[in-house]
Amino acid sequence: KAERDDGDIPTLENELDLPYRTQPKPDFARRYQEIDTLESLRDKGYCHAWYARRFFEPVRVKDQPLPHHGLGVDCYVQW
Repeated sequence: KAERDDGDIPTLENELDLPYRTQPKPDFARRYQEIDTLESLRDKGYCHAWYARRFFEPVRVKDQPLPHHGLGVDCYVQW
């Protein structure tokens, strides 16, 4: 039976440790020199999305559910 222990993310009581993949929010301030380039690509669809990836840090694997900002989800498990 699923239970909500923090009010947002449903969890199951069991003995499994899941590999949650997490990714911090992009750090636009640190790469301020590239913001103009990113903004110039806003109406270019896929080019904008591809260039925006430069602002994200690598994914980390944790044993607890944390947000994955690259995917825009509260938590993510990859099998």
